[in-house]
Amino acid sequence: MNKCPKCGGLAYALALRKKNQVKMECGDCKRTWLEESKICPVCEKPNGFTVPGLCSSCYSDKLESKYA
Repeated sequence: MNKCPKCGGLAYALALRKKNQVKMECGDCKRTWLEESKICPVCEKPNGFTVPGLCSSCYSDKLESKYA
């Protein structure tokens, strides 16, 4: 879980800013900042999140193949 660098409150992602950065906002003090996106283990590109895992495209491909 991401925490605010100013007050320590819980933060959430607002949007993918650049290909390798995610804009975050604190739920308590409303401060915003940029975090580095984690890398997708399948395609090795930024996944658009601040936690490890698949990008949206690879996740969709995995779901498609599971139900095909």
